[in-house]
Order: sequence, then structure tokens, then C-alpha cells
Amino acid sequence: MAAAGRQRKGSKSGHASRPTETGGHHRLRQLGCGSLVRGPLPEGCVRCMEGGKLVLFITGECSFRCFYCPISSEKFGFDFSFANERPVHRFEDVLEEARVMRANGTGITGGDPLDKMERTLDWIRRLKKEFGEDHHIHLYTATRVTPSQASSLAEAGLDELRIHVPVEWWARKDDYIGCLSGLDGIPMDIGVEMPAVPGRLAALEALLRSLPSPPVKFVNLNELEFSETNYDRMSVREHITKDDETHAAAESLETARAMLAKPWPFTLHFCTSVYKDAGQLKRRMLRRAEGVMSGFQLLTEDGTLLFGVIEGPRPEIEDALHGLGVPPAEWAWDDGKGRAAISPSRLERIASRLPFPSFVVEEYPTWDRLEVEREPL
Repeated sequence: MAAAGRQRKGSKSGHASRPTETGGHHRLRQLGCGSLVRGPLPEGCVRCMEGGKLVLFITGECSFRCFYCPISSEKFGFDFSFANERPVHRFEDVLEEARVMRANGTGITGGDPLDKMERTLDWIRRLKKEFGEDHHIHLYTATRVTPSQASSLAEAGLDELRIHVPVEWWARKDDYIGCLSGLDGIPMDIGVEMPAVPGRLAALEALLRSLPSPPVKFVNLNELEFSETNYDRMSVREHITKDDETHAAAESLETARAMLAKPWPFTLHFCTSVYKDAGQLKRRMLRRAEGVMSGFQLLTEDGTLLFGVIEGPRPEIEDALHGLGVPPAEWAWDDGKGRAAISPSRLERIASRLPFPSFVVEEYPTWDRLEVEREPL
């Protein structure tokens, strides 16, 4: 195979010392927010836990119609690309977003990224060229990947291939089992990833027992989540109920625990919906905030930015701040939102002397700078 000589990055990266024994020989470990793992955590998950993975949404196109798909109606079926929350109009947008958040890896998703194979291969190559071999890249797809496709992905630089077996295929899984068996010898880590769907315990266990190991090195079970786009399909068609306190499906955790109670020849990892928000997403926000925050903004423990806002015409605001003795280092003009941004403590002291609407604002440090809250002064 063309990629057979490519050295695995784990042999030379700073993460190389992790154990490599099979999952069945390990005790069950807690990872925080209810997440569990038996066996060595996949490298892609390790870097997600650090908040270091850029989320690269290649396309919203996908030939599957999984009832639990949480992708928004604005994205699903459309050929749009995003780097985290940032729309991608040119590849340089991807690089800029990765630099801002100091990404140590990229998670490629969709839609199905293999619906745009040439774009996917090109962007993997360019990410590796820009950030080096230690920039870990994993990819999530429901495509039954052929050995030729997998070799092309490995040769481009993909480190970890995660194949999603749609729930509708669990009872007729032979095509996916054949696909996975054909990937033995491909020089990258091969895993399987899918939701822990309540009421499908027997089918899930049968699927896991059929997985060939090698090449399957790990299985990621994700807690099934409700979203605006899948709520009706899940609750009405599948009769799945929502947990009282979270967006998770009731009994998804119990389904995963039943699997984790058994020995497997591969790592078995369960990731909760709470962890995705309170753990991985929060840490990614913190990394990006540290890359974009100015000297007068405050970073909260949740990874949001706190600062003052003055709304009005720029020349008049500038004159007023100068007249009040506000140093230039304590404020800046926000071209994107057409307002002045200023130290919150300074604004609290001078707001009563300003003839302009003034607020203390909390924003996500994302490209779209979603506003969380504002307090009038």
C-alpha cells in the first residue's frame, strides 16, 4: 500500500508513553462528567479533552439520514464548511482559526467528509504541512471505507479513522464488518463510533462482538442527545424519552454501562453529553479566549470574555473618553460590531458621565462572538 511506510506519530510525539494493551485488560476509569473508559483512551479523544482539537466541518452533505443526527437544518445537506464556528470561504480561514486557538490537532466531521474526498485529502495534507506531524488528525465518517480510500487518507496524513455504523445497520452489519476487516494493515488507528441508543442493547452487543480486532483499536460510545432538529424523530418515531436534567436521552448511560461491564479486545470509551459541553467545549473556549482576548477583557472560568461596551458614534465616543482621561490601552473600537469596547471596571466608574448607552457584556470567544449576557450601566 502506498502509505505503508508512513511512521505512526505516536512513536515520536509527546503523548507516546500511553499504554497500548487491549481494552479488556483494563479497569473501568472515570474521566469526568460521567464519562468512562476501559482501556487506553484514543489519542484523538485525549486532545479533545485538552480542548486542543479544531473542529473541521467539511460539508453538510451526507447520504445517510440517521434519526438521531443533531446537525442543524441550516447545515445538513448543504455544502458549507466550518472551522469551529467560523465559516470557511478559503483554506486560510481554517489555518487562522487553528492558530488562534493554538490547536494541537483537528477533528474532521460533517455531514460525511468522504462525500468530498478530494477536499478532505487536500485539507489533511495542508494541515500537516502547516503544523507538522504532531498535529493529530482524526476523521468521522459513516462511509464503508475501502482499503484504497483508507490508504489515500493515511498517505495524506490522517492519524485516526472513526467509522460510524448507523443504528439502522446494526442488524445487517456484515457490510461494515467486511469494510473494517479490509482495513487491517492500514497505518493509522481504526476505531468505531456511534451513540449508545436505548432499547438496542442486544443489537449493540452483537455488533461489538462482531468487530474485528485488529484492526479495530477502540470503540467510542456517545451519549445520545436531543437537539432541535432530531427531537421529533427521536421522541415521536423512536419513542425515546429525554433525561429530566440534561439534553441526553434517558437510559443511554445505562446502555453504555452494560457494555462497559463486559471485557472487550479493544478500548471501550463512553463520552457523556455533559462532558462535551462542560469539559471539551469549555477547554476549547478557554484556549481560543486566551488567543483573542485584549488587555482590558476579563476571562471567566467558563471560557467567556467579560468587557464593557459603549454604543454610539465613534468620533463622539473617542472625544468623550479622551476628555475623561481614559488611556488608549483601556479601550478599542470594535469594527465588527460598531461600538467601543473598554475595561469593565473603567466603564463602571465613568458610565454615569457618558451620554451613550453603556453595558458590561459577556461573550463567547468564538468567531461569531455570541453574546451571553449584558448588564446596563
